Amino acid sequence: MYHPTTRLLTILELLQTHLHLSGDELARRLEVEPRTVRRYIGMLQDMGMPIEGNRGPGGGYRLRAGFKLPPLLFTEDEATAVVLGLLGTSWLEIDFPAVSVEGALAKVYRVLPAKGRERLQAISTHMLLSPHQQESRPALSLLIELSTAIHEHRRIKFAYRSHHNQLTQREFEPYAVAGWKGHWYAVGYCMLRQEQRMFRLDRMQEVQLLTTEFVPNPNFDYQAYIIERLGTIPNRDGR
Repeated sequence: MYHPTTRLLTILELLQTHLHLSGDELARRLEVEPRTVRRYIGMLQDMGMPIEGNRGPGGGYRLRAGFKLPPLLFTEDEATAVVLGLLGTSWLEIDFPAVSVEGALAKVYRVLPAKGRERLQAISTHMLLSPHQQESRPALSLLIELSTAIHEHRRIKFAYRSHHNQLTQREFEPYAVAGWKGHWYAVGYCMLRQEQRMFRLDRMQEVQLLTTEFVPNPNFDYQAYIIERLGTIPNRDGR
């Protein structure tokens, strides 16, 4: 669940990017009800934001002419890289909330010259990215927790259900996370099996970040391990 402050900032970014947006369109982009949009608009107006609204057919919201938030600065190449990365979140099968993607896209579009903005908007409306397997999307919170464990060299604990439907308890020293052909995997050292293993994220349950620290094996090439395992053994995972 996103904090209302995040959605308020996203509304401001969207209204700066688009001259006019209806309440229904804002609700769709933020994944909330239209009445929630009206409440957010009221909150922004109470804070002094110059948002003007019109009711009836063709009505909606816009920022008063001349009002600008301080912009970020991107080169056109940097902006293209950011936009393509954001558009690719569905293809990467990461469960990003739409409000995060819409807010970030609006910020990028807002700071570009008109020609560059039109070019990137053309890309976004003419690109089709088809995920391999929607049901295997990892939760963003799990990716963040794994990234923390990898960065801080801390073990994690979880219950793991194999493709044989066997449930085991694991302690694991994660080295890396990889996305491959519709699935996401954690690669590292399994304390139960006493060797390097790879686990599918969608089969990991009750993941806990432990205080126990570890020293990664400097001789372990996790990239080569991933390619060898996933490139030659279909559906193989940690057991």
